[in-house]
Amino acid sequence: MGTRGHERHGAGQQLALGCALLGDGQQDAGRVRPHPRVMDRVGLTAALFDEGQAERGAAAAQQALDDAARVDSTLVTSRLNTLLDAACPYETAAVDEVRTRAKNLATARSTTIAA
Repeated sequence: MGTRGHERHGAGQQLALGCALLGDGQQDAGRVRPHPRVMDRVGLTAALFDEGQAERGAAAAQQALDDAARVDSTLVTSRLNTLLDAACPYETAAVDEVRTRAKNLATARSTTIAA
């Protein structure tokens, strides 16, 4: 039981570090860096929801979805679907907006992975 708590604490620290690394200042002249960074941002946003931080996740999702809209990638679309799954348990206006935007982005991609 103590180990699980330690692992969860470690995951929270990794999440915080990841969010800090992907925070503001990761854009060059309004252009998003390559799609791995966008994938990471969307994945970290999903992790916030998984950790029970719905409000923080909804706020972080706005920037992640802005970035994802600029990248046409099957892998990013897959991460959008992961975000949708992670946001599923939450029923707030902010999370509903995240779900709508993520669904629209995923559906707009012409891939078999899209929601």
